[in-house]
Amino acid sequence: MRHLKTSIVYLILGLTILFNIKRLNFEEGKIDILPLFYALGFAVALIIILFPLFRRINLFISLILWNALGLLLKAAFFAEESPVFGDINTYLTITELSLLSIIVVLAHQLARNLSEFEEAVENMTLATVGRQLRELDEAAEDIQTELIRSRRHHHPLSVIIVEPEAGSVQAAVHRSVLEVQRAMMSRYVVVSLGRAISGELRRTDTILQQSGRDRFIVFCPETSAPDALVMINRIKTVAEEKIGVRVACGIGAFPEDALTFEELVRQAELQVKQPALSLPEPAPLAPADSAR
Repeated sequence: MRHLKTSIVYLILGLTILFNIKRLNFEEGKIDILPLFYALGFAVALIIILFPLFRRINLFISLILWNALGLLLKAAFFAEESPVFGDINTYLTITELSLLSIIVVLAHQLARNLSEFEEAVENMTLATVGRQLRELDEAAEDIQTELIRSRRHHHPLSVIIVEPEAGSVQAAVHRSVLEVQRAMMSRYVVVSLGRAISGELRRTDTILQQSGRDRFIVFCPETSAPDALVMINRIKTVAEEKIGVRVACGIGAFPEDALTFEELVRQAELQVKQPALSLPEPAPLAPADSAR
């Protein structure tokens, strides 16, 4: 939040300098900036901030594009009034482009901080994690239905526990000392993890969240223990690459480990706390499942 405020102040100062530099007088005379660059600087700031497409453009490329546009417009419409090059006009052009470049840099900085702030706000809620995320209590009936179907037709089914490792979460929250800050940042990491997991699941899988627990239960019908191991590898890899956290995982497989959902969850919890199963190292991500 502090960086966002700072970038807003810097952009306001940059625009203030742009619009008032003409008032400065020097021994050689005043700096006679073309009105074109006032309008272009203000327009550039609005475009970069308001349109995500322009936010994502590389800063170096953005500088080249906007400066080229400024030169082109000046040469096309103000060549007689203020030539691009020649005597004092060369220095004026350099000054105009320099001021425009400053506005582009400051606008990109503000746009980047706005994007980070928007993402942080989104991650504080579960609305954007994905349609597969449900509260455990709400999904109880569907879980029992799947268990009954698996028993009746002798189909495999797995339950996976995924939770951030304590040390990894502490690193992600930058060792915040205040409990409120730590709780908010921990929540941010957990919800980001939920979004990452959602992107790796099939349509038949469901992510369940337990109230008051910073972890997820992945309910996977038609999934054997070996298949669940493959999914865990994908989840671990994505969690480290996209979020920068390590996750602890455990598996409860039906019917080998237990016959009820509660027992499957308990079996997975045991593996998280005291790993009894040696999980393979995360492998490179395979192409997305066609059923996803």
